[in-house]
Amino acid sequence: MNTCPALAYHRDEETGAVLIDPGSCIGCRYCSWVCPYGAPTFEPVRGVMGKCTFCVHRLKDGLGPACADLCPTGALSFASVPSAELCTPVEGFSRTDLGPAIRIERVRRVEPPPQAAFPAPLVPVENAASHQVKPVISFGAEWSLAAFTFLVIVMFATFTALASKAMSLHPAIFATAAALAGGLSLAHLGRPARAWRAVLNVRGSWLSREVLGFGAFAVAGTAALVAGDRLSGGLTLAAWLVGLFTLVAIDQVYRPVYRRQNPVLDGGGALLTGLYLAGLFSGLIMLAAPAWALKLAAETVGAAIVGEAMGRVSFYNRLVIQSPARQVRSDVKRRHASWQAAEQP
Repeated sequence: MNTCPALAYHRDEETGAVLIDPGSCIGCRYCSWVCPYGAPTFEPVRGVMGKCTFCVHRLKDGLGPACADLCPTGALSFASVPSAELCTPVEGFSRTDLGPAIRIERVRRVEPPPQAAFPAPLVPVENAASHQVKPVISFGAEWSLAAFTFLVIVMFATFTALASKAMSLHPAIFATAAALAGGLSLAHLGRPARAWRAVLNVRGSWLSREVLGFGAFAVAGTAALVAGDRLSGGLTLAAWLVGLFTLVAIDQVYRPVYRRQNPVLDGGGALLTGLYLAGLFSGLIMLAAPAWALKLAAETVGAAIVGEAMGRVSFYNRLVIQSPARQVRSDVKRRHASWQAAEQP
């Protein structure tokens, strides 16, 4: 709800349920990246996101959610949970400050067999690979986003070279590249006609900031190129800084699904790749990271573009969406290792 760029989420004041307005959703899927519980899912037919509505219509009629009232085994129940219990860690759920409103009660607790060296894991070790939860994000699934972000990176590097007089380019080519990049970003949306809503949450969503930054960079960069020698330099500097901010925003969009330190510091990230190519295109070595100084001296422009494009592909293949299924497997693996260590002589 906090990070949706289109402000399509709202909390029902009467029931507390978090709901999606399908008329406002643009189908960017970003909420499914951010949510650690796997609640929002994309509905391809409608082109929007969907999630449990908590049966708000039943709650307002004094009934419980259908899943609880109609469960044939009575495994589910619905009641008010004390706020103190929401802070209790629940296995299978990510450790966040969101506090999932769920309580799992075990009727019978199963302890490790006292004679066994360690209890058998829920998934046999020899078959664990076949049961692993596969990442939802990959280059194959998000090729349009990968192409969009890489084209923005190349545009930034090219604009840097143009501003430093290291190369020349007709403004129409730059504008065409911007239009192509915009088209690639629209191809990812379930509802492209609502793309204008993507800038509504600039205060809370890095995706909104990315979209707004790219638009400003495209317009300011094209205007600076059209002005040419008549330009005093202020518009060129402003366009370059906006382009730099756009690269940072692109990296920050992927922070919820990035499992290392910070996507801004990733070699396949937008910022470092943009600075590297900018330094290569313009001959300004100080723009590239010190660790890449040797690459600047040894690689050709063509080899650098190919290499950094492959780095971008690798970046997407490293993104992982957190989910209860993945967390369960992580908890089981951790507990198994703990039991095994405890039984060691």
